[in-house]
Amino acid sequence: MNLKEKNLSNSSIDDLQFFLSKFWKKDHPLVKSRELLEWQFLGFGKNRGYDYFQMFYDGDELIAIRGVIPQEVQIPTSEYGYMIEPMGACAMWMVLPEYRNVGKVAIGFKIHKNIEDQFNVLMSIGANINTSARIYRRKNYFENPDINRYIIPLSNEYKNLLIDFQDDNQLIDWQAKIQLEATMDNDFVDNLNSQEMGNIWKNFVKKNNIFSLNRTKEFWEWRYFKSPCFKYNIFGGEKYGGFIVARIEEAVKEDNNKIKLLRIIEMVPFNSEVWNGVKSILFEELLKNVLIWARKNNCVAADFHITTNRFEALLSNVGFVKQNVNKKTGLYSMVGLFQPIVYDTYSYNCFIRISDKFKQYKEKFNYNDSYIVRSDSDQDRPNIL
Repeated sequence: MNLKEKNLSNSSIDDLQFFLSKFWKKDHPLVKSRELLEWQFLGFGKNRGYDYFQMFYDGDELIAIRGVIPQEVQIPTSEYGYMIEPMGACAMWMVLPEYRNVGKVAIGFKIHKNIEDQFNVLMSIGANINTSARIYRRKNYFENPDINRYIIPLSNEYKNLLIDFQDDNQLIDWQAKIQLEATMDNDFVDNLNSQEMGNIWKNFVKKNNIFSLNRTKEFWEWRYFKSPCFKYNIFGGEKYGGFIVARIEEAVKEDNNKIKLLRIIEMVPFNSEVWNGVKSILFEELLKNVLIWARKNNCVAADFHITTNRFEALLSNVGFVKQNVNKKTGLYSMVGLFQPIVYDTYSYNCFIRISDKFKQYKEKFNYNDSYIVRSDSDQDRPNIL
């Protein structure tokens, strides 16, 4: 046995894709698209690049991987002050079974420990509850078992996304309470650049202590404008009260018929006081106009995932409801996976590790004071290509 460690590089991407196709999933999107793989693990910030993706070989054979996306996080350090710190978003962890108990320290733990040694902050979204999630719990990572999901119907066809639903009158009553009226022209769609988005984000967080990715111009450019497989729409701008990032997804049914829905990914008000419950009529109107746009584009529903409850009043005013993923029947039993549709609810967990370098902040960390959305790790990418 000749074990050696390497980091991902342009020359080893073929090894990684072969490993994924043979041991993970033959038609995995990262196997079918080298461009998607390269983009995902490039990340952003001063540590951007593949140097942190861990690979373990036995001779020339790849036998273990520990993926990480280099990013940056803003950590509140004082009243309205932040420290910018490199962060690793954990994505993909696999050791071939015959190598899992080799040596004094199991390879899987060793390659994850390498990541912990390189980053003071780690994040994982959508961890497997039977494998990696157990390890994160054992290591006392901060856990959010169910990231909030807010849902809203945009047509009667919404019922086709429900697990078990039999009362049309309930849906009619819900839709009657949703008052959407177009108040904006088409200029509010896709007229914002990454620099303007970074400026609005900076204004939003400057008077709040928000734990989040450092959403700079570089972040917005990498994560949304340069995404190789998804087309994201950017709605709004400063004069509209902020901006919203969303995309249309086609849910694939068993009969290959498709249903469209709007996946809202980011909501960033310009007014920083929205974070503290202050109403922004402008931003509320922007959200309503985004939903009208989605309806015109034949979307039957919309959803939004975020760790904080601080947008709940805003969302509720427009007509959204926070889903209880444990309830598998009724009006709010909207499915969670769409490519293809799986008729079950689905929750995204989140785990965060903060090292003792930030012990003072670590002691008061609270998910409700965080802005973490589904795309902050590797979850908002195609499942089917």
